Amino acid sequence: MNRIFHGTITGDRSRPAKEIGSFNPDLDIKVGDLIGRWDHYFIWDGDCVRGRDLEGLRGIGDETCDRVVTFLGMGKGDMLEKLEGYMSSTRRADWVDCVDEFWRSVETEPADWIFSAHGRFQPSFNSTSDPGTLSQGQQVFWKYVFPILTSLLHFSIAGLSIFFPG
Repeated sequence: MNRIFHGTITGDRSRPAKEIGSFNPDLDIKVGDLIGRWDHYFIWDGDCVRGRDLEGLRGIGDETCDRVVTFLGMGKGDMLEKLEGYMSSTRRADWVDCVDEFWRSVETEPADWIFSAHGRFQPSFNSTSDPGTLSQGQQVFWKYVFPILTSLLHFSIAGLSIFFPG
């Protein structure tokens, strides 16, 4: 078993952890419990948010992105390709407000409280990141992106059976 620990782990690091997941996001969890997900472990603290409390975030969108999608014509082609085409064919001074606001948010440096490993804001597959860094989070993303995307693809295809039964 290869456990990856995040933060300060108190007590026996090899003790059983409460595994959280999509189907059991609201276990009986208390501050100080060891929590695990995808071989990553941490101590639940007062800053952690339970799954049921996160559900409300599903209805909250990103207004700036929504305006860009509306401007580019939602559902009519590859949105990234359309955005790149617009940005490369239009002088920046002439960009519509929503595209300018969106791009300013993208090109802004991360906040001071977001740490990076040695100033790198991209994953490194040749070395490990310092604990608590942005790069470490990116490494987790790259490690699990394929199973995540496979799951999303499965559920999107499974959803089609509602519209195209049999």
